[in-house]
Amino acid sequence: MAWGLDYPTKPITLFVGYAAGGATDTAARIVTNQVNKYLEQPMIVNNKPGGGSAVAADFVAKSKPDGYTLFNATITTVIQTVANPNNPFKISEFTPIVGLYNMPLVMVVKEIRNSNTIEEFIDFAKKNRIN
Repeated sequence: MAWGLDYPTKPITLFVGYAAGGATDTAARIVTNQVNKYLEQPMIVNNKPGGGSAVAADFVAKSKPDGYTLFNATITTVIQTVANPNNPFKISEFTPIVGLYNMPLVMVVKEIRNSNTIEEFIDFAKKNRIN
């Protein structure tokens, strides 16, 4: 490898804020398997579930910023910082380095009469005091 830097000289750990076997973990493992074809050191997935990824995010935010401890952030990580201002970490503590994948989010609801769009659902919820 001739990238001009002596990096990596040891394994890189990619922390995932969810349990092994889920969609985020699976995607991270696919990515690391591909990255490992190009690195002279392994990239390892380490699952640290809890708090909607807040446990892993906080751990990585407090880690040495040396490029060997990475965090697989998701939209949940961003939502955490907005929804919970008492989070132990701030999204500004992270430096985005690459977009890994896109995962579509889908909103589903148990069948409700006359509610086939988000607008119809919101209207129904307001009229029926759904909180």
